[in-house]
Amino acid sequence: MAAMYEALLKHKLCRDGASDTTEALVTQICLSEINRNNTMGLKISLLILIHIHQKPTNAGVIRSWRHVEVEVFHQSITSEIHSRTTPAQRLAPIATPNANARQMQRTRDFCRTIVQGIQAQMLRLEIRNEKLFFVETLPDTTTWVLNVPSVTLSSIIEHECIKESTILRLFICKAVARAVWQLYGSGWWESYCTIDNFRFVWASSGKDALPELRVDKPFFYNDMDEAGEDDGKPGLSHKAPMILALGIILLEVELGIRIENERVKSALSMTGDVDPNTDLLVAKGLCEDDARWRERKDVRPIIMNCITGNTFKSSNTPEEIRQTLFRDVVEPLEGLLVEKEKLGDHSVEGYSIPDACTAFGSFKVAENPQSTSPKISNTTVEFISTRIPDMKQNPNSETVSEEPWKGSCVGTQDLPSIPLNEVNAGDNSVRSPNLSPIESSDGTVHHEQEQAKYDGTFFATSPTETSLKEPGFFETLRETWNTRLEPMIDDKPIKIAVLDTGIDMQGTQFDSPMHDDFRERRAIRFQNGIPVSDEKGMPQYSRIKNMQNFCGGDAADVQDLDGHGTAVAGIILRLAPETELFIARICVGDVAYGVTEDKVSPVDKDQVLNPRPSVIKQAIEWAIEQEVNIINMSLGFTTEHDEVKGALELACANNILVFAAMSNGTNYKPAAWPANELTLCIGIHSCTTGGHRSSEFTPQRAEKNPNFSVVGEQIPVHWPTSKGGGFRLAQGTSFATPVAVAMGALVLTFINQERCEENMESVSQDVNPKNLFKPWGMASVFTKISDTIDIHYSKIQPELLWLKYKGRGGKSSRKHAWSIIENALNPSKLFEDQVDQTRQHR
Repeated sequence: MAAMYEALLKHKLCRDGASDTTEALVTQICLSEINRNNTMGLKISLLILIHIHQKPTNAGVIRSWRHVEVEVFHQSITSEIHSRTTPAQRLAPIATPNANARQMQRTRDFCRTIVQGIQAQMLRLEIRNEKLFFVETLPDTTTWVLNVPSVTLSSIIEHECIKESTILRLFICKAVARAVWQLYGSGWWESYCTIDNFRFVWASSGKDALPELRVDKPFFYNDMDEAGEDDGKPGLSHKAPMILALGIILLEVELGIRIENERVKSALSMTGDVDPNTDLLVAKGLCEDDARWRERKDVRPIIMNCITGNTFKSSNTPEEIRQTLFRDVVEPLEGLLVEKEKLGDHSVEGYSIPDACTAFGSFKVAENPQSTSPKISNTTVEFISTRIPDMKQNPNSETVSEEPWKGSCVGTQDLPSIPLNEVNAGDNSVRSPNLSPIESSDGTVHHEQEQAKYDGTFFATSPTETSLKEPGFFETLRETWNTRLEPMIDDKPIKIAVLDTGIDMQGTQFDSPMHDDFRERRAIRFQNGIPVSDEKGMPQYSRIKNMQNFCGGDAADVQDLDGHGTAVAGIILRLAPETELFIARICVGDVAYGVTEDKVSPVDKDQVLNPRPSVIKQAIEWAIEQEVNIINMSLGFTTEHDEVKGALELACANNILVFAAMSNGTNYKPAAWPANELTLCIGIHSCTTGGHRSSEFTPQRAEKNPNFSVVGEQIPVHWPTSKGGGFRLAQGTSFATPVAVAMGALVLTFINQERCEENMESVSQDVNPKNLFKPWGMASVFTKISDTIDIHYSKIQPELLWLKYKGRGGKSSRKHAWSIIENALNPSKLFEDQVDQTRQHR
């Protein structure tokens, strides 16, 4: 299969061919097993779209389908295949990658053979050493109707006939799963596919027989992308994206729904595209909905396994994944089908289910009223449905197209592009950085090389009040503050700058008990889903000392229209009680995120929608002017940017700690910049609420980096007033980062305490405590108070400097904490730790 894909890709039909043809290879592929002379093989049926340039007329481009059949056998029977051909049909190669004139003539001849065929020609192709061979043979007993559009699987899953037939659904699921198993790792199935990629073709068993929709033979649609293999949806929190795609398709077939109809508007990214992880969480939710599976319990665990990927976690190579796919998906589906047939359910093997024209009811086959003979070529097919986007045009319609190979006759709609971006919270939806040109206030268009991307989003649906509960990690961190730190009124507060989408400062009073206004005291816990405020604390807004807008418009306008910045700032306010915040609004973000269109706030055309390196540079310089101690950057780039790097180096020189999100690229993507560069900042990964393993969406470990991790899942965050207020649950390294910022702020708050003056003087004889304001210094302390998870990540413990201390508070508690700091900052101790780590690895 892989060899055939590569050969067809190299020898796209009609490439460099005759002047009367143009390259066009849009295929549909159908697979079935065959047995010849006791040798198992694979028969691949390809429907190939051919385009023929006509003389200058109004006809434009004529599209026509031709049927090609490929039989792939073991090399041992090659001689047998040769013997079945006549001398005139002897195997001839169709051009090698370095084709000479003679070979190219063969290519042209091959193209003409297909193009000039009056009936659907059956061709047997063979692949040998990446060369393509062909032999013309006779048609088989099934005649595919080639002058009518194919029908997508998505067009029929909601039909009552399928919804009411357990065995029909099961048969389609088995056929699709088996095709995926056969295609996996071969090039054909290397893009994230949807239910629209599976199609059915009409067939006739004889001259007088009416066409039937062969639902027992699903065709897989592929446009032979020259871009090569794709690893699926970038940013997707699933080890095997193609298995997830299969799981979603099976889910849609079994439940008779479209996954896109289960999404809400808040699941869209800034560009309006679908966030990669949205469908993953929506699918998980559907699988856990017991009401939908009352009569489908037997197939539920099979589908759930594809969606969660549980049994695929130990499968690393494509071949291992294929074996697991066959064992845990294909075989169980086939077993269920056999069970149903034994129980007397109608068998569907080998033909349409049963005769498609009667079984489906909504399929209507009508003769052309102007035709005197019921020839198939004059047959039109009408599918009575509100969802039939790919039947707008017949394959032989005469319509001019600038890019005809896009397949306007089979699937006229383009599949939605899947952007690279970041993961959401509960539904893990991913937000795109939106790389489209941005118009500035002077009317010029700036084509940024790359824009920073946020790494987290929110739950697509509002959670119930009782679902709001903070991770135990937060409770422990808050207990550390209450029992180990001893702040006094005269203590110097730690200043934190948040570079994000601004902050929501609109609300004053709201009826909803869910609302936690920044004008109120901070929430210290959630009881029955309702935030409980700190009665002794001060209003949160009083801790916000300065705000600046860098994205156009009024410099004082920092109102958050997205929600991302509000969420980040709220986490810091809740977890680091004595800190002061400085809000830098570096972009507008996604105004439409999480709201209906009629409630979308207007955005000035001059405002920056997404972060730009130049804007981030200005915001960092502003934070330096404000003399902050920490900068939170829940964003990142895939490559380094000089202007941002220069600003970060300046911050470092001014003893300002910078924390940045590692991004949500999953283990298949590297960490983002600047989070992956310890000399500039401390990068933060995300771990699960229990802290026992890293989050599925957290990226690969960064080289020469401690790869710190904190809880970044199921975090209650503030939701902007303009979008309903209250709290939402969120996840992503964007939200793990402010958690780590709060922890770093608590460490700095501790050393700044008036009670610690004596301890600081004592320790200063050997180390410089001010090095805690540098990335390497804080990283050294974090290393001392971290545990290793998943081998590559270091989870910072919420007990902070008192991780292994069980004594009382007061002097002994402070002494223990300062011993941790001294050991961390002592160069000789650092060398000893490195030696110990090296020995452990050996």
